[in-house]
Amino acid sequence: MASVIVENGTTITNLVFTGFSVVNQGLLSPLPELLMIGSGSIKQLVIDALDSHNISDPIAQGQFWSVGAICGTGLLATGWEIPDFVMANGVPYISASTGLASIKIDGVVEPYESP
Repeated sequence: MASVIVENGTTITNLVFTGFSVVNQGLLSPLPELLMIGSGSIKQLVIDALDSHNISDPIAQGQFWSVGAICGTGLLATGWEIPDFVMANGVPYISASTGLASIKIDGVVEPYESP
């Protein structure tokens, strides 16, 4: 189960989350992922504001290749680890390869220290 399922060869150009949460009243386990991408793609995923407490991962493992780029001002706050290859430049995030806050500058992943 996911909040958004992309199937049937569908391409979403720009998927933006600006104030999204999953309410769990103790009856359900957290969602395994926010997005499930089967036979489709997302060109840009923007996470500006999203409460990740009841969502385990942004995208199922192995499906990040179906996303052109991930960005957004709220991404770091989710606590999700994101593969470096899919991250847009200039966006703070937690790197899946290091587990540390990172930022891509001109395609190079560097440690991120908040200003």
